[in-house]
Amino acid sequence: MDNLSEKPCPCGQTMGEVIGFKERVTDGAMVKYRVCWYCPECHAVEKAIGRETFVETIHDKVNSDC
Repeated sequence: MDNLSEKPCPCGQTMGEVIGFKERVTDGAMVKYRVCWYCPECHAVEKAIGRETFVETIHDKVNSDC
C-alpha cells in the first residue's frame, strides 16, 4: 500500500493524517487507525474510508520482512 500519511489538498497545500485509537475486540489491545486527513491551511477535512483507515507500523514492517 502507498504511504498515506500525507496527501495533496485541493487548496494546493498538504493534508496530514489524523490518527485515533480503538480497542480491538479479540484481545482488548489499543490499535491505531487513520481517522481522516486535515489541512492546516484551509481547514479541510477528508474522512478515511475502507483500507485507508489501516495504519502500518514499524512493527508490521519488521515482521513482514522475516
